[in-house]
Amino acid sequence: MERVAAFVDAGYFWVQLSYLLYGEKRKREDILIDAPKMRESLINEIHSQFSDCSLLRIYWYDGRDPCGLVTEQHQALARLDDIKMRYGTLNAYGQQKGVDGLLMADLLALAQNRAITSAIILSGDADLAPGVGAAQMLGVRIHRLGINGQSASSPILLAEVDKNIEWARDAIESFARKADFQDARIISMPAAPLAEEDAPAEDPDAAPAPLTDKQRRLLDLNAVLFTASLSDAERNAILLNQSIPPELDKRLLFQSKLTMRHFLSPEEKMALRDLVQAYLHESDDGAPAETPPQEEGPAPFPTRFDAFSLDARESLDEAPAAPPSADADVAESGDKKMLMECAASFVAELSDAEKLALRDCPRIPQERDRELLYQARLLLQRHLWPEEKVILRAHVQTLLQGDDNNVENRLAHCAGDFVSELTPEDLKAIHDNYGIPPELDRRLLFLSRDALHRPLFDSEKSRLRQLVRQAIDSGNDAESQN
Repeated sequence: MERVAAFVDAGYFWVQLSYLLYGEKRKREDILIDAPKMRESLINEIHSQFSDCSLLRIYWYDGRDPCGLVTEQHQALARLDDIKMRYGTLNAYGQQKGVDGLLMADLLALAQNRAITSAIILSGDADLAPGVGAAQMLGVRIHRLGINGQSASSPILLAEVDKNIEWARDAIESFARKADFQDARIISMPAAPLAEEDAPAEDPDAAPAPLTDKQRRLLDLNAVLFTASLSDAERNAILLNQSIPPELDKRLLFQSKLTMRHFLSPEEKMALRDLVQAYLHESDDGAPAETPPQEEGPAPFPTRFDAFSLDARESLDEAPAAPPSADADVAESGDKKMLMECAASFVAELSDAEKLALRDCPRIPQERDRELLYQARLLLQRHLWPEEKVILRAHVQTLLQGDDNNVENRLAHCAGDFVSELTPEDLKAIHDNYGIPPELDRRLLFLSRDALHRPLFDSEKSRLRQLVRQAIDSGNDAESQN
């Protein structure tokens, strides 16, 4: 008996589904699918092509959401029988990457292990052609299942596969339809459609809710940072066209979505684009744009940061605002306060599941870390210096642990104990190498782990090594003065 596996490119599936239903590319939220019926229809297509076959499984290839998390849609599909989710990666613009390579790797692995004799691919990407050809050389027969006709697929892939078939429109419409409302998040259709008398009444003349002060402030900061990041050519393109080109608009909306932690509403998008246009015209007319002040170099950062104890938070919140003529130390304390506020805001917006997942990670995942740094950059209205990033991450991980003790004091105590135990040769080795040798670093981390009763996070390790360097440098300065 033949053994067949199906490989579904989710990007192709959703794009062609939107063209079939709307005649244009739309968001996934604009389409409702009945996932169990979709699975049943796909299996029927497989058996119609390979009548005497045994289905191994259906591989579904998709990218995670912009924050690197699995969506409700992914979870609904993963719960179905015979479907295995396979995740690619997302680039800075939210576009999925690595899916084609993952699909080809799975296809070739199954072919080499003789786990399948046939395969059916739902895709139209020419990048799959080399993998298809290699699998055919191993004896696997490959059919391509398409949507919206052969014009929606690459001619290279059409020529490479053994057979091209189309998923019938009536079969697709049996499990997919247009969403009835904006921002739909439903994965499966209800068992029966709502009766007309049960449908909620919509007021077409209802005005949209006005933007809040917080929304306007975040939109304004996003517009400032976006305009500051534009090159001269990009500025001229926007000014000449009196609109933001699609690629730049995509970048603007994606960055704003990360900052505001939700998809922007039409009113927010319109306000954001108007702000960008206003800033660009303001700077083009010679008027000074409201951009963050430029610094000549990194300001000296405080050698110590306060932990998130309740007393420390209250003392910072009650501290009076510093006058413009304040010295650098007061300005630094203001930056410290904003870093702490940013970390607290970031943790407060996490769900309990996200907090639990991040609490067990030795470091903040890349997508979440990028979002954290972007929020801090908006708050400070400038890029963060390396030491500020270290301290910001340490604040977040301290909050995630729910530790109200002064972690900084404990790390400083560990650093002092470690330095006091070093021999003159060890001190010289650290001083001459501008870093802690591996064997001494392992001893330092072991000592600190016992003091904190847990492994250290990467940000805490970095801070601990800084404290050791400061203690050694302070000792050398004292000796030189004597």
